[in-house]
Formats: sequence, structure tokens, C-alpha cells
Amino acid sequence: MCMHEGDPGSIHDINSAIDSTGESDLRTSILKEIGSSAYVCLVCTDYITPSSKVWSCYHCYRVFDLDCIKDWALRGSSTQDDRSWRCPSCNHSHEKIPKIYTCWCGKSINPTLNVLEPHSCGNICGSPLAGCLHECSLPCHPGPHIEKCTALGPVLKCHCGKHSKQLPCILTSYDNGWGCEEICDDILSCGIHRCKSKCHSGFCDDCDRVIDVQCYCGKSHESIECNERLPKKSEIDGKSWIGNFECDEPCEELFDCGIHKCLLNCHQITKEVHKCPNSPTNLIYCPCGKHKIDELLENPRKTCLDPIPTCDSICGKRLPCGHKCYWKCHEGACAPCYRSVDIDCKCGFTHFSIACALKVQGYVPTCTFKCGAKFNCKRHYCTNICCEYRKIAYERSNLIKKQLRNNIITTSIVEQVQFEDVHTCDKECNQILSCGKHRCKATCHPGACGPCLESSSDDLVCNCGRTIVPAPVRCGTVLPPCPYQCIRPKECGHRLEPHHCHEDNISCPKCTMLVTKRCQCEKHNLVANVMCYQDQLNINEEIDQGETSYIPHIPCDEVCEKERRNKLLFDALGLNPARAKDAEVSLKMRTIESIYTPLVLNLYAKQRTWSSSIEEIFNQLLAHTIESSFKNLKNSEIKQSHHFRPMKQVQRKFIHELAESWGLFAESHDPEPRRSVSVKLLKTSQVPDIGLKEAHEIYERYKAIEKKKAMEKSMREPSLPVENKIAYYNGIIIKDVFFGITVETVDAAIYDLWNKTMTDEEGNESKVFSLIKNGRVEFIRENMYIFYGDDCGEDERLQQQDQIKELCSLLDSRVTEKRLALKCVLAKIDITDNAVLEISDCNGDDESNIRSNSKFEENTENLVNVENSLEDLKIEATTVSSEWW
Repeated sequence: MCMHEGDPGSIHDINSAIDSTGESDLRTSILKEIGSSAYVCLVCTDYITPSSKVWSCYHCYRVFDLDCIKDWALRGSSTQDDRSWRCPSCNHSHEKIPKIYTCWCGKSINPTLNVLEPHSCGNICGSPLAGCLHECSLPCHPGPHIEKCTALGPVLKCHCGKHSKQLPCILTSYDNGWGCEEICDDILSCGIHRCKSKCHSGFCDDCDRVIDVQCYCGKSHESIECNERLPKKSEIDGKSWIGNFECDEPCEELFDCGIHKCLLNCHQITKEVHKCPNSPTNLIYCPCGKHKIDELLENPRKTCLDPIPTCDSICGKRLPCGHKCYWKCHEGACAPCYRSVDIDCKCGFTHFSIACALKVQGYVPTCTFKCGAKFNCKRHYCTNICCEYRKIAYERSNLIKKQLRNNIITTSIVEQVQFEDVHTCDKECNQILSCGKHRCKATCHPGACGPCLESSSDDLVCNCGRTIVPAPVRCGTVLPPCPYQCIRPKECGHRLEPHHCHEDNISCPKCTMLVTKRCQCEKHNLVANVMCYQDQLNINEEIDQGETSYIPHIPCDEVCEKERRNKLLFDALGLNPARAKDAEVSLKMRTIESIYTPLVLNLYAKQRTWSSSIEEIFNQLLAHTIESSFKNLKNSEIKQSHHFRPMKQVQRKFIHELAESWGLFAESHDPEPRRSVSVKLLKTSQVPDIGLKEAHEIYERYKAIEKKKAMEKSMREPSLPVENKIAYYNGIIIKDVFFGITVETVDAAIYDLWNKTMTDEEGNESKVFSLIKNGRVEFIRENMYIFYGDDCGEDERLQQQDQIKELCSLLDSRVTEKRLALKCVLAKIDITDNAVLEISDCNGDDESNIRSNSKFEENTENLVNVENSLEDLKIEATTVSSEWW
């Protein structure tokens, strides 16, 4: 069958369909990239050109430089036992190491340079295609071969062989062939009827025509399908017929003797089949078959009615059980076998001897042994007498133990093992459920019981009322941990300790509020910083601790002794009360300076609530240690550390310096912005002699006294000239410079701001900050730089201050935007002596009253207060969240 262009399924249409599928995209892109020297070798990452020697993976079609892939293959094959190596692109395993440069199709070795189609020999590819016997018709090419063959297929006949046609290869059904719409009409297997199905593959179906047929004995007629016929010819008394099935009637035809009848069911009737078995001509041997009848009788038998003699030999016929008949020669069937045989009981535990006939009849004896195998619930045991599944249960149990011992299976797999019905427990579980109130009503089972299905219509509410499990509440449901602060009031009336809401049977932490109490010596002096819960002990009650006992008491401290000495000293010198009080504050301030850093005191002044919460956390850590001394707890049962949530640098520094005052070990963790601090108890950890609140009060009183002294001194000294007081802001301090930011980096980032120019309407340029000349950035301390320019005349100082203020706002935005520092503030500086006298924010509001004549390099201690101001920090005025306990 020929096909023409334009006809459905023609070669032209097929080629168009193939081109439209986009199969040539990969082939075209490889040739295009290699032709433009833009194709990259994955081994050396260099470009492949038309003049390169190449090799292509037949699995992913990736192209490599031949020398590169050869080196890759040699190194890869050296590590494999089978000397194989893997493609760098698709990881496909290869066995042959590339050595020869060939064209894409492999027909040409060292092909000549082809600029239009690099590395192609120009011949037809000719590679065998999958699914047919044709070859790839494309010119030598990279990438995949054509997936759809463009050749014509062979001429194929239809299934019935009446017609034939030829189609394109891609449309030819090689596996299934094709069928026409005509009737098959082949002779069926019955040899009578013809197939009425349409043209089909394979053999015709069996003939299902219903026909009327006669049985073998000729007594019955029946309608059956033609394929069910089993034709046999029967003949009797000159009458014959073809029987096709066996009916349910007995034969009852007379044998050739005319006396006896055939007692068999319906069967094929012939002369040979209906011969009398007892006739003298047919019966030659005695019933056992060991002697001829003529040898046992004096006169031979003449008819089938004559008696059949027996001999004296043992019958010896093979019985159904396998034994031989041990009775003498006899007519009829042999008697049952009564030989003794050994047999196991149903469970296989006991052996019995019984008659062989009983065994043949299927009798199995039973013993009196109880099974004892575990049920599937693994709680109850089988108590059946002589259980036939006992052996199976014990073999399964031994196999499970062996596999568990060898780590072949796990406990979860064991629970899924199916048990036989007789060893499946049908009792009620009746175990107490997890709720502790109800019992399991399910059938006895392995593993844990399911949850209790009982429920309550009341909500489950915690003590503070903020954590609720709404109804219906399943029985046994436990209230989840409440993340909120416990609100139970304390008997002492102090504020609550930071801890979560808890059950009523759990007591709140003891009050660790620091209070002042009288010591136990004869002086009865007030002792500060004593934990509140200690006064709940009786001074007369003995507390047992192992084999010894002691009476708890509040000891005297160094403060008692210092106050006593100071009072004696003031009385001896005759100082007035006011001076004595100021001297006492000065002495206490020396103690405070030895305990707390200026950062800690200044931060406490600005964020008292937050700072106090940190102090209370430290108190809580030491409270656990003190409590353990009463309860004799182990170290593993004592809370010895605390991890704070991530916070800003100044807050972390506060915790570090406060921990040093308490003798705690502090350490920072994680990078910014998740950097946090943790503290840990040491053997030397102790509560400071003076708390933050008292230290702050003394610190404020001390500053007031020093300020008063300075004012009195200034009143006594002659006034300085106005030009020496530096009453205007002439510099900018860059605070909290980030780590790694140098002076040169800051100077380069702000140069364009203070050196900014503007153009007027006439086109003349002028500096915006004209009074800031020779601006420069200098180092003060690790994270603090200063910007200032040359001094100006008296008439220009106020104008210079306005420009400095305007520039301060610009610098503050610039260093924040470029992440160089946190803040910029104004400063009054003495350029002659290199001293910072006063600072404030960019609006001119005083931020500190620090006045000093020290050099920039020496003024770091007094600038601590300014450096660590918290106006740019947003710390919640609450205690530290309890979630971090």
C-alpha cells in the first residue's frame, strides 16, 4: 500500500510532527554552543571549541574534553573493584575508558574540522532505534537520536489473513497487529461449527453452541454446550449410539452370562466391558491371586454360579494404610487393619499406640497436658487440654526471641504478629487507664491501653485562670504548663518570685527579697541583705542534718563592724552630725565603688525595674544554694545556672559586670542579633554586702554632696574668663561604634556631610557648614570616636554651634544607616587641652553633667555614664520574663 504527500499519515506529515516535538533542541544547542566556543567542560570548566577533541556520554549526552574525561575516568576507575567510573554530569556508570577521538556516531576516527557542524563526519547516523528495526536517519549528530522512525513499516496481514496493508513505522503495531471488521469464519475446535467473531488474534474461542445429546448408557438426554461434549460410541444387541456425557443412572445391563448385572454408573457400553467377571473363562486365580483355581478343585468350574475356592495362603493385598492383609485368602474386601501404630496426640506432647484402622479413619488421641502458650495479649495463657496449636505457638515464640536477640526485628513489629484464633485472648482488659479512674473495656490486648473516652463538660482551668482547656475535657487530660506568672499572694507581703503558675500541691518558691534583720550577737545590730524566708525559721528550733544538728541564725557581717567603728570615730573627733553623715556616705561610697561599676549604677538609675529583676534572678540562684544547705540536696538537684534571652550589648555588659560583683561566672553565646548571656554559680559566689537599691541611693547622695562641694569651691575661687569656660558645643561624639569600624572608615563615611556645598541663584558655590574647618575624627576609646574642627572667633562661636547641632543630626542618621555606630551626641571640648567638658543629645538637652580637664585618652572613665545611656534602648519596665527560668 503506497501513501502520497497530503494523505493522512503521510511521511510529510510525520516529519512535521517530529520537528514540532522539539526533540532537536538539545542537538541544536550543543552544536551551537560548541560552534561559538561557549560550551563548558564540567571537568576543567574550560570552553570546548570546534577544534577540541571531545567525548560524549551516551546516557546524558553531555560533552567533555577528551583529555579531561580520560583523566577523570582513570582516577575514578582506580577506586572501584570492577574498574568502572561515573559520568561527572549524570553519575551514570561506565566501564570503558575514553581514549579515541571520534565523530558523534563513532564511524570516523579523528574527523576533519567541520565548522558548520563541529565534530560531525557528515554521514547518516545509522544507530538502531528502539521499538523497530530501522536506524536513525539524521546526519552524524550529538544528543539523542530521533524518537520516532520516519520509514515505512512492513506489509502486515490482518489477524484472519484476509487483508493486508502497509503503514509508516511509527504507526505500525508490531506487537498487536491489526484486525479487519469481517467475520473470522474459521472451523472451531469442535470440528462442526464456525467462528462468528470479528477478525481477531490468537485461537478462536471454544464452541458455546447448546446442543441436545445422549448419555453413554443411552437412558438420558440433556442440553449442553458443544465444547463440553466427550463423545464415546456405545453398542449393545446390534444397537449403537454416540454418548457425550455420564448420567446419574446405574448401568444395570446384563453381562454376557445373562445372569449378573453391571452395577457401575453410566459408562461406555461395549462387548469387552460387559463380560461376567465370575465366569470360568475370566476368573483363573483364587481371590489372593497366588494359586490357579484349577489346582484347587478336582473338577473345574463350569458356570459363573459355581463357588470360587480359596487357598491357605495369606491374602497379602496392600491395604489403604500401606500394610498388607494378614488374613487368609478370602473373597470380598479385606478387613480393617488392626496393627498397632505410634501416633502423637493433638499437641504433640504425648505418644500413643492405636489400631492402624483408627489412624486411617482420622482419629487423633488427646492427652491431659495443658497448653500454657501465651495469648496475643501477653498477659494470659492458654489452658486448653491437648491444644493442637501448642507447637505452633512455641515455635513462633522461640523464633521471635531469636530475632529480637539478633536485632533482626523490633518490639513494634512483634506487636503486629498475627496469632491463631485459639490463642487470641477474648477476655476484657480491665486495666486502669492513664486517667487513674476508669478501666479499659476493650478486649485484652498487648501494649498500652488507649486513652480514656470518658469526658467532662466542665472547663479545665489553672490557678491564675489564664490557661484553659475548654470542655469537653477528656478524662485524664492534664492541664498544660501555664506560661504565666503565679499570682498566689505571699504571707510576707513582698512581691512574687518570678515562676510559672503551678498546681495547688506545689508550693511557691521561698521569698528571696533582701531585707534588714538584727544579728544574733549581743549587739543586735541590723544586718542588711538577708533573705526574707530566713525569718520564718525559729532561732530556738534545731534542724537535723545527718548525724548533727544546728540552730539557724542570722550572723553579723562587716557592715555591723564598720558602722560601729565609724560611730566611735566620729564621736572621738567631735564631728558635727552633718559632717559625720557626709563622711559616712563617702566611706560607704568607697565600699560601693569596690563592688559595682559606674555602668551598673547608671543603668540601674535609668531602668530600675529591669535591673532589679536581674538582681532577683541572681538572688534566686543563691537562694537554691542556701535552701540546699537546709535540705541536704545533691548538686544535681540544685539550680546552678540561668540563661537569659537575647538582648542588646549594653544589657549584656550590665549582666557581665553585675555577675562579677556577685562572684558569678558570666559568658556570652551566639552571634548578633541572637547574642545572649548565661550565668553560673561558683564556689565563691555570694550576695554583695550592699544591694543595688541601697547602692544607688548612696550613689545619688554622694553625687549631691560632691556637687555641693564643687559649688562652694567655685564660689570661693575667682571667676574664669568667659573664653576659657567653653560655653558652646563645638564637637560631636560618635558613641557605641561597632566592632571592626576604624577611624578612617568613619571619617570617609561623613566627609561629604560636613564638607557639603550649595549653589546660589547666581551659580556661586559655598560651603553649608562654613564655620567647620579642618574637620577630623579622633579615637577616644574602644567604641567611642570624636569629631571636631578648628576653633573660631568669639563672634562666630554661636553660629558654629548651630552648624554643629545641624551636622550632629545628619551624622546620627548617617552612622545609623551605614551601621557604623548607634548614636551621635553634642560635646563641649577644650581643643587646647584635648578634654571633653560636657555632652548632650543632638537637640542640646543635657545628657550628663560631667566636667573634666583630662585628656581624651584619659577621660574614658567619666564618659562611661554617657556611653551607656539607654535613651536609644527600649527595655520593658517589667521584670525579666519568667519563660527564661
